[in-house]
Amino acid sequence: MKALLLTTLLFIATSSMAQTSADSLAWKSPATLVERLLQCVSSAPGQPKQWNSFKALCATDARIAVLLQRPGKPPVFRSFMVEEFVQTMSKNDAPFKEKQLKVQIDEFNGMATVWQPYELIAGNERRTGVNTYQLYSDGTRWYVHSLLWTEGDLP
Repeated sequence: MKALLLTTLLFIATSSMAQTSADSLAWKSPATLVERLLQCVSSAPGQPKQWNSFKALCATDARIAVLLQRPGKPPVFRSFMVEEFVQTMSKNDAPFKEKQLKVQIDEFNGMATVWQPYELIAGNERRTGVNTYQLYSDGTRWYVHSLLWTEGDLP
């Protein structure tokens, strides 16, 4: 029993230390949260993506989804739980930078919807698209409840 209690306390203490990192600044508002998410998925050549930080910004039951547009074919929708998304994306950890072009946030009563056009730069390739987020606050911090993105030419 004492070993179980000690293990539980150690886990809580370690989790708390991880939550006092730079990510704690991102939890303060929807704007800082979505900007930090882009930093987590972006990486320079030879640098790993910040997947642990990415996961810490999401609710435990968050969904990450993509709507792939294919010329002349029906779109493909793919949805993941956060851990599944990280595992899938980690298989191809190619460096790229995703940057926010602008952001629109509608917030009410602890909920926020964020519309975030972006540009993705991978080597000489540039692509654009839109991320849309559903966020919520528990009164102390903001969480990603869902993220859906698609790529395409922006208007």
